[in-house]
Amino acid sequence: MKNHAHRYAAIAAIGHRSSDRWWRQRRELEVKTDKEFTPETAVKTMLESREKWDAVCSYVVNVLKIREEEERQRQRVQRQQVPADN
Repeated sequence: MKNHAHRYAAIAAIGHRSSDRWWRQRRELEVKTDKEFTPETAVKTMLESREKWDAVCSYVVNVLKIREEEERQRQRVQRQQVPADN
């Protein structure tokens, strides 16, 4: 279980490094866990309770979904900008 927590903490760092971008989601997480959320506090927070584990997991999944969708959109735009070879 702790190994999974470390993986989520590493992924959560993505949301923390882009702090302005994810501030609302991170603030909601902090309210749910009653803790300031940083990559350094992620594992300890997750291991405190099932509810906190679930809250951190939800945060990470949400950040990843948004990032993946943005990447797909970026790739679509890129494909549209590449001229077709005739």
